[in-house]
Amino acid sequence: MSWMEKSGQANIELLKALSSGLKRIVSEICLGYRTISLKSGFCWMFGFIVVSIIIARFIFLSQLWKFSWMPAGLASSLAFSFVTFYLVIGPACIMFFDVLIEIKKKLQNVSHRPPLSLVKDFAKDYFTVEYLTTGVIAYCLLYGMFISYTNLKPAIPLLNHNLYDELLFQCDQSFLKVLSLGGLIRIPRNSTVTLFFDTLYPHMWTLASITLVAAYRNRLQFWRFLGGWCLVFGFSVPISVLFPSLGPAFYKPELFAYIDNTISSKAMQVLWKNYLSFKTNPIDTTIFCANGIVAMPSLHIALAYQSIYVLGKIYTSIKLILWILLILYFIATMYLGWHYFLDGVAGILLGWLAYKVSTTLFSEKIAK
Repeated sequence: MSWMEKSGQANIELLKALSSGLKRIVSEICLGYRTISLKSGFCWMFGFIVVSIIIARFIFLSQLWKFSWMPAGLASSLAFSFVTFYLVIGPACIMFFDVLIEIKKKLQNVSHRPPLSLVKDFAKDYFTVEYLTTGVIAYCLLYGMFISYTNLKPAIPLLNHNLYDELLFQCDQSFLKVLSLGGLIRIPRNSTVTLFFDTLYPHMWTLASITLVAAYRNRLQFWRFLGGWCLVFGFSVPISVLFPSLGPAFYKPELFAYIDNTISSKAMQVLWKNYLSFKTNPIDTTIFCANGIVAMPSLHIALAYQSIYVLGKIYTSIKLILWILLILYFIATMYLGWHYFLDGVAGILLGWLAYKVSTTLFSEKIAK
């Protein structure tokens, strides 16, 4: 039996195993959450992840590339995020906001909970086996989504050899000229501003992780947000394949000399090295977490938009602050040279669409 036949047979066996697992997981989850139909979204979300993995594996098989079930650094990154944000920082932030809300009520002479009652209510939500189990399921689903995305992202330049950076760059010049009132408004390019945006940019993941924790008290919102998270990555791949671009700092590096020796510039060097490696030698290049270069659309903005939208529904009193934060994220992606203006616009539209679809799929009441 040839290598291709063995691989084909392995894919068939994999599909059967995944289908069997899908039926079992959906059955158990739906039973646990007392849903009455597949419209709850679990079946669709799990199925979407399975299909995305199968498509990615098929593409790699057809090109004779090595598909990675465990991309380097992916499992450890998600495990770190789970422990750090889902189990520690996230609940701590929620407790902090709960305290602030009760203090505000007390100052306004409105009925409020005493400290002991506040702690008990918090413990009922976040110190339970159910919270831990729900988190494990959520992060396992994210891992499944990231398997396909992490494999496909570095392969994009081989699936479409075109680059649209020149077009996006020219559009940027036109948009920025209007937004800056003909150059009257300029963001200073000094070390302080650069450090601020360079520190803010990678914390999109922190924001999304904390949002997931905050949404836990409303199970429907929790799974809608997680579904939107997964759909953002899945929907972004065909967009990136159809409209590939590198980003301004890769296309015009001479314009971004002010970001030298920053976290972003060092990350860009690693990404560029692996981008060229996979493009010239995909078979021997290691697939690892967060590799590849994709500007269109901006996933940072897509996830930031979803996170801020959901947090704004939970904490309505800070909604304005949250939207200002989104604007800062938007500016950071352009200031550091990661994305063009249209990348951010596409990211917002993608985030809105993914969350809208997830909201439609999770249409049943799944909270116990």
